[in-house]
Amino acid sequence: MKAYLGNHSQQLINNNMETNQEVFIRSLSQDIDRTNGKFFTVKFIKKDGTLRKMTCRTGVSKGVTGKGLAFEPKEKGLKVVWSTDAEGYRMINLAQVTEITFNGETTIYNQL
Repeated sequence: MKAYLGNHSQQLINNNMETNQEVFIRSLSQDIDRTNGKFFTVKFIKKDGTLRKMTCRTGVSKGVTGKGLAFEPKEKGLKVVWSTDAEGYRMINLAQVTEITFNGETTIYNQL
């Protein structure tokens, strides 16, 4: 049996459904937020395909001018962090994270 949904109803259903990747990104972002500004290490695949290992933290306000970014990183699946290696802000593509270590505990993520 096939149920008919009008265009409006189908659009509402599609807009409320999250893909597995969206759920993963949201969950991972929340996990990073729970570090509460403490240092953690993250491994992820960069745009050029290489693996990057970065020690970083969230919640740093050094150098913030109040101007903000020209876009919303969250909408693009990015997380802004302060990299200790680069001594500057960097963005992590959450969809490409392979591993996070925090408080001596390492979590390995399977890529979708």
